[in-house]
Amino acid sequence: MEMRPAVVHRAKPTPVFEFESLAGLACGCVTAAYHASQFDVTLVSVEAKGPYCQRANHFVGQVLELGETLALCSTDEEE
Repeated sequence: MEMRPAVVHRAKPTPVFEFESLAGLACGCVTAAYHASQFDVTLVSVEAKGPYCQRANHFVGQVLELGETLALCSTDEEE
């Protein structure tokens, strides 16, 4: 009797967040919007720090907004 190794097929995990768009802020930083369909939530994070940006809360990976609506323009104006 010949023994063959078992083949395990694993499904690729579905990403929780899907990319939606990029936007540049007045300070030079670039943000990206992602959407989680299963939770109906939008996340906006800083993807690139502007070379002259003085905002302490703007660094790569920083979540600027988490919620149902997307308001990229107001993100840079607040504070």
